[in-house]
Amino acid sequence: PAPEFAGVTEWVNSEPLQLSQLRGKVVLVHFWAFGCSNCIHDHDKYLKFHDQFNKRGLVVVGIHTPETSAEREIENVK
Repeated sequence: PAPEFAGVTEWVNSEPLQLSQLRGKVVLVHFWAFGCSNCIHDHDKYLKFHDQFNKRGLVVVGIHTPETSAEREIENVK
């Protein structure tokens, strides 16, 4: 089994989640950073995955992994 989410200091657009709550669903964990050009280009793909498959049990969890000091500011992430 996948390990639980650890070290998350703040949740945006969701109440805190635990993988144990999501048993029986397909969970796509997307690691991203808002200043990353590849992440920016792929963002719409993850939204489409969610829109297409959430009613069939897909849960998309985005985990922001900052690369710069500006990306470490939670207000910038929001």
